[in-house]
Amino acid sequence: MKKWETAYVFPGGLELRNRLVFAPISTMSSSNIGLLSDKEIQFYKSRAQNMGLVILGSANVSKEGKAYDHNVTISHDAAIPNLKTYNKEIHETGAKSIIQLYHGGSATQFLPSQKDVYTVSTFFDERYDKEKQYHELTETEILQTINDFGKAIHRAIRAGFDGIEIHGGNPFLVQQFLSPRTNRRKDFWGGNAQKQFRFLEALLKLANEIKEKTASPSFVIGVRLATEENAADGITFQETCRLAEKISKLSAEYIHFNQNDLFEIQNEEIKVSVIEKGIEHSICLIGNGSVDTEEKIAKALEVVPLVSIARPLVLHPTFPVDTNLPKTVEELSKDQLLIPDGLWGSIKESPDWYFGTQ
Repeated sequence: MKKWETAYVFPGGLELRNRLVFAPISTMSSSNIGLLSDKEIQFYKSRAQNMGLVILGSANVSKEGKAYDHNVTISHDAAIPNLKTYNKEIHETGAKSIIQLYHGGSATQFLPSQKDVYTVSTFFDERYDKEKQYHELTETEILQTINDFGKAIHRAIRAGFDGIEIHGGNPFLVQQFLSPRTNRRKDFWGGNAQKQFRFLEALLKLANEIKEKTASPSFVIGVRLATEENAADGITFQETCRLAEKISKLSAEYIHFNQNDLFEIQNEEIKVSVIEKGIEHSICLIGNGSVDTEEKIAKALEVVPLVSIARPLVLHPTFPVDTNLPKTVEELSKDQLLIPDGLWGSIKESPDWYFGTQ
């Protein structure tokens, strides 16, 4: 038996049949009110067959936090039956199912219809759209956003998910609170590293309270983080190491790293290994990035207990049982591969990313 085929059990008791995770991606094909299309559900089901865990990403927790069109949502109760149907299909394959929760914060500017954009703190950024209105979140709005995450967690439990992942990577709201580049507040929620952590800390404490009251002990709480922020004055790798230690002291059972290459080196060591050495408390680390062969899966599992995969699964539903990945768009059959329209458009627009040539 190959190592990726061996089972893994989270500390809370959720058992995965193997060590592979379908990483959260955006299929960009949901309805106007954020419901998964039948084709999206079948797309995920077809990719779940060789996975231990599928993470549905990224679901907006509120209308104000939606960052792009045709985004799956968990912001209202009308989404629950749709998500129940999705979970039924995923669970039929034998895989477990987690939903990734996010609020876009300043990233909501990328949604054309969003004119008022809420930011952690007001400052000039060359990427900001000058035609939009940027507003610093008030204390009341911050507390409301935390409440929105709480309602989303309740819905995730009612919809039958095995856990939730709080999206703290990419330029979304949680990362915006964590980053000194975007969090320039001088109140309870910013001013130093400990205060910048308070928003995520509040989310994790709330998630654990909800779990204890309404969910199974095996319900998993995870966090997605970038290993560092590629921007001046952003989150450094050293700060990510400190964040991982802080997260491990709370209710999270895993940290899922968002990387271009799982095997990135820091001081002659793989970065994820460096992070793991700095964590005193038990927590699962999920590695991600450039894992597109069985050899790389085996190598990755020498570093982390679970490895997440995205692009190879988009291009080939039975990876890694079959590793004969297509090399060009012309080799793909949209219908045979059950690729939803929005994702198909993304593949055609950005082939270099999907086919790993950059």
